[in-house]
Amino acid sequence: MNHTPLFQAYLGPVVLAALLLCPLRAFSQSGWFLQSPLPTGSTLTSVSFTDVNTGTAVGLYGTIIHTTNGGESWTVQASGIPYTLHSVSFADVNTGATVSSSGAILRTTNGGANWTNQSSGTTDPLYGVFLIDANTGTAVGWNGKILRTTNGGASWTSQASGTLNALLGVCFTDANTGTVVGTDGIILRTTNGGESWMSQPSGTTKSLYSVSFTSTDIGTAVGFGGTILHSTNGGASWTSQSSGTTDYLNSVCFTDANSGTVVGSFGLILRTTDGGTSWTSQVSGTTYGLAGASFANASTGTVVGEDGTILRTTNAGTSWTSQSRGTANWLEDVSFTDANTGTAVGEAGTILRTTNAGTSWTYQSSGTTRWVHGVFFTDASTGR
Repeated sequence: MNHTPLFQAYLGPVVLAALLLCPLRAFSQSGWFLQSPLPTGSTLTSVSFTDVNTGTAVGLYGTIIHTTNGGESWTVQASGIPYTLHSVSFADVNTGATVSSSGAILRTTNGGANWTNQSSGTTDPLYGVFLIDANTGTAVGWNGKILRTTNGGASWTSQASGTLNALLGVCFTDANTGTVVGTDGIILRTTNGGESWMSQPSGTTKSLYSVSFTSTDIGTAVGFGGTILHSTNGGASWTSQSSGTTDYLNSVCFTDANSGTVVGSFGLILRTTDGGTSWTSQVSGTTYGLAGASFANASTGTVVGEDGTILRTTNAGTSWTSQSRGTANWLEDVSFTDANTGTAVGEAGTILRTTNAGTSWTYQSSGTTRWVHGVFFTDASTGR
């Protein structure tokens, strides 16, 4: 499988088509249950944790998954829409919002048990959302779109951005002070809750996908071609930092002025403990594109990405553990000899075996990395 380099700027049908080369078919008929991969095989685009245990991730096909135990298990939640959800933000364990490629804004006040589709006033794609508290939030998107709510999303008001560039990432440090980034290196700043937005000199024309501020002054933006920009004066000036890569950098998350993590294409994870003066590559254990990152504190974080990838660290990224189970590889054939015992085969020599009707699947060694196109068992032990 060719793992496409993910980035949050899914700008229109051409880019989206690239992400859908291997689409996951939704189970629309009752009586069918996804067994692998778990918790989802859909590409995940964004994740938001409010503490070390409670988090929500969103992605393609309206996918929403939720955990209350640090990702040991994830529950699928109903979004009610089939569109890509590009970004999710929670103000507390109960109150969150996610935005979609259709312009829809979904909101929950009960931790995702129910999601309500709010009137955004646009059908243009929305790519980023940030909630500062239960009432106040900002969403950004296509054609310079900026939307603001101060009443929990009962209404969203359009704000003048002064640009037609796609706006891809947003971060606020309080109700008034926020920064937005987007295509062609655009950076916008407000200090009055978005009543006015001022363009800042980024020093680059490369698209910026994500931004993270830990105070009104100190922030970092990342994007295309390994771009990392850092500011210590509220964005009045931005300094380029060396990432050591030319890969897409899709998401950045800082927990304090010094400690931050960036994720990108082909399983890339970068970490800094000195405010970005130096960035160190970490071993993610995957080559799948990573699209979103959220840290509850300097040590504990979760990243998500392509084909349902979920990784977790509790030691600031010294090690990352996969929380996805099963396989994201294509499966070509399956053979069951009774209600419980079966074998599935497919891409890259994949062989999976179950003896409990698929409640769990165990990898078996095929001795090859070639496609395995067929399998047939005559009894529980004998197969070819």
